[in-house]
Amino acid sequence: MKYIIFFIAVLLAVFCRVFLISVYKVSSQSMAPAVLAGDFILSLNAAYGFKNPWSNEVYFEVKPKQGELIAFHKQSKIYIKRVLAVGPNEIEFRNGEYFINSMKCDYIFKEDTEIDFYGFFEEKCSSNSYKIIKLIDGSKTASTSKLLSKLKLEDRQIFVAADHRNFTADPDVAEIISVDQIIGKPVFIWMSYSSTQDFISKTLGLRWNRILTKLN
Repeated sequence: MKYIIFFIAVLLAVFCRVFLISVYKVSSQSMAPAVLAGDFILSLNAAYGFKNPWSNEVYFEVKPKQGELIAFHKQSKIYIKRVLAVGPNEIEFRNGEYFINSMKCDYIFKEDTEIDFYGFFEEKCSSNSYKIIKLIDGSKTASTSKLLSKLKLEDRQIFVAADHRNFTADPDVAEIISVDQIIGKPVFIWMSYSSTQDFISKTLGLRWNRILTKLN
């Protein structure tokens, strides 16, 4: 009997891992301040549809909404970024700010960071708002995005960006991906540990205040 219970438990664990949830460890600050290096993220695999792992066919597919965090794969690696626009909408980047269908996103300055010329801003392109890091004066720098003019996204295209809008370690701070690349929706931080002190949490080791934090 105990072997049957063990076998069922293993099957349930495999089912949950493949179809329901995934856990990722973040290794960069590109999504600061929402996600920091050293955060362990729990992601819902079925948030945008059930994907057959053998055929990659998706059932009950749902497109992500503007402002949501998504996990996606690219060149055998997994990335977490924020959705700024979905096809067939139009997006434009100008002086460090985004425009969706010619409507400028709102940028509300919150406070300075410890990085020269950068500040925390609240960005709002729809009903959802979230905190980002960007230059206080966007005209003083080159574009943090490869997008310099208006671009009409195709139906299955999604424009994503890092929350740290000029993170030099990420060559693709903003990019266009396909709906087919999405693998899940990050929902909360279940553990957070860092061996180096960062300018946001200002802590070393276990970050107790970030454990079980819901992601926005």
